[in-house]
Amino acid sequence: MKTINEAAEEWINNPESGVITIADKKIALKAYKAGVEFANKWIPVEDELPEIRKELYEILIKDDESAFSPFWIANCYTPYEILDFFKDNNVTHWRRIEVE
Repeated sequence: MKTINEAAEEWINNPESGVITIADKKIALKAYKAGVEFANKWIPVEDELPEIRKELYEILIKDDESAFSPFWIANCYTPYEILDFFKDNNVTHWRRIEVE
C-alpha cells in the first residue's frame, strides 16, 4: 500500500493532473494531504450528527473504547433517534465513508 506522500507524488507527477511548475506541485501536495485529512476526520457526536438523506447510506461509528463499526443511516430515522442510538451505545465519533 502506498503512503499518502507516495500517492500524492504519483498523482502530481501524472501529466493529466495539470500540475506543471514546482510552485504548483507544492500547492497540489498540500491540497492533496488536506483532502486526505478531511476524508479521514472523525467527527465528535457533540459537534455534529450525520445528516438524514432520502437514500440509505453508511458511516463508521466509534465508541469510547475506540472500537469502530459500520452503521447504516436510513431516511426513516430522525436526528433524535440517531442521537439516542449513539448515546445508548457510547458512540463518541462518526465518520463519512464516501466523500462528495
